[in-house]
Amino acid sequence: MKLSTSLVSVKRINSSVERSQFNEKEIEKSAQAILDAEGIINPIILEKISLESYEVVCGYFEYYAAVRAREIDPRKGEMISAFIIEEKKEEAIKTQIKIFRESNQNSSNKTIVTGGSEQKLSNMESRLTNIEARFERQLTEVQNKYKNEIETLNKELTEIKQRLPEPIDCLKALNTLSLPMLVSHLSRGGINKSILEKLISEREKNGDFTSCSDVVSRVKGLGDKTMIKIIDQFSD
Repeated sequence: MKLSTSLVSVKRINSSVERSQFNEKEIEKSAQAILDAEGIINPIILEKISLESYEVVCGYFEYYAAVRAREIDPRKGEMISAFIIEEKKEEAIKTQIKIFRESNQNSSNKTIVTGGSEQKLSNMESRLTNIEARFERQLTEVQNKYKNEIETLNKELTEIKQRLPEPIDCLKALNTLSLPMLVSHLSRGGINKSILEKLISEREKNGDFTSCSDVVSRVKGLGDKTMIKIIDQFSD
C-alpha cells in the first residue's frame, strides 16, 4: 500500500474546532498515553493550507491530545503522526473518513458537539467540572499560602517574645541585683544613687528585705514616695 503517514510539527497545525468542546480530563489522559507510547496509534488527517501550515480535517480530539502532550513534554510531543490529504487522493481519503471514522463514532465517547441537546448537556457538565476543579486548586493554593504566612508570623512573634526581658519582681530585685544593675534600672526614675548605696549596705549588713515596707523602714532617706517610684520602675 502506498498510503502512509507523515510526521508533522504540532505547532504548525490549526483546528477549526475549539479545545473547549472536549473533556479536559480525557485530553490529559490521552496526552499522557501518547507520551508513554511515544506516538499516536490513530493518526489525524490534515489538509495543507500553506507552505508550512496545516488544518485538521478529521481527528480533532487526537490533535488536542497531541497539543497537550507537547505542553507536558515539548521534546517528546513535538511531532504527531498524520495523513496529509493530497489533491489526487482527496476524494478517496474523504470517503474513508466517512466510512471508518464518522460512521463508527461511539456515542458514549463523542468528542465534538453534534448539536444534540444531550451531547450539549454532557459537554457543559464536563466544562463545569473542569472549572470547579480549577477553582478548588486555586482555593487550596490561597489557603496554603495564608496558612504558611500565619505560621511564619507566629514564629516571628514567639522569637520576639523570647528576646524580651522578663519583668523583675521589685522586692526580689532589691534583694539580688548589684549596685550597678540597680542604678541602671532606677536612674531613669530619678532615684538617687546614694539611696541605692545605702540600700545595698543595709542588705549586706542585716540580710534580705522581707517586704517593701521593710525596705522603707530600714533604709534611711528612702521614703514612701521614693519606694513607690522604685516599684513603678520595676513594673514598667
